[in-house]
Amino acid sequence: MEATHDQTMAALMKRKSSEDTIATPIGLLPRNALLGRKRSKTTVSVVDALEVTLIRSEPNERAGIVLDEKYTDRAIVKSVLDGSPAGATQASHLPTMRIRPRDEIFAIDGVPVTSAKHMVELMRQSNKLKVVVTKTRVTVP
Repeated sequence: MEATHDQTMAALMKRKSSEDTIATPIGLLPRNALLGRKRSKTTVSVVDALEVTLIRSEPNERAGIVLDEKYTDRAIVKSVLDGSPAGATQASHLPTMRIRPRDEIFAIDGVPVTSAKHMVELMRQSNKLKVVVTKTRVTVP
């Protein structure tokens, strides 16, 4: 979906709500801003993104997100491991607030993800008990 900058900003201003205790919608964001890429002055690619907090029992516990190896330049979720922090998001009553197969991960703790390998590195470097994952609201086709 392509939108002018003014349309994107207007949409951002309209979308300010909280839907769940473990996830917060952050609204429509310029995809290029999340990826750290330059964007056109007249149009931006827009994604509807959410922040989901993964809660670990230990600082180095694995998140439980298995990435799809077909995508090296993006972090696309292939599966989520049961009993993991990502698996715990399945208890959310809102499906969009769960980490799901085909979700694209855009950022870890606010740091833009540039590739699947980069996402794994960011998760391994984080020793926090709460890790904020920015992901798509709608799964990738």
